[in-house]
Amino acid sequence: MSGEATTHKFTLALRKNSDEQLLLEAAANAALALGGSAKAEDVVHMHLLEFEDASGWCHANISALSLIVMKAKVGELNRLQDSAVESSLLMRVHKDSAGDPLAVIVFGEKVLVNPMTSKLSLWR
Repeated sequence: MSGEATTHKFTLALRKNSDEQLLLEAAANAALALGGSAKAEDVVHMHLLEFEDASGWCHANISALSLIVMKAKVGELNRLQDSAVESSLLMRVHKDSAGDPLAVIVFGEKVLVNPMTSKLSLWR
């Protein structure tokens, strides 16, 4: 994939001012749900590969694409979810016990995902 232009991206938005351990769990659950629900036409654009680490272990289905992590308020997470649904993008949400989103992960064409996330801040 090196040098090849990509047309799709992963973006994960996490709720601002939340417990980091809770957000890590939410991010992992949302990402696993997204991967498990991906259709063949999505998987093609995920650029999945087999990665061999320094100790020689092979890890299958690692995406060559970056994961962009953003932070957002609850209302922004709800809007991201609604926009992703309207655009028929692959998306999963992990909510807290009150039903508010903690994490929203979206995968799709950059031209659709970028406008949805342009006002969110990068997680630092």
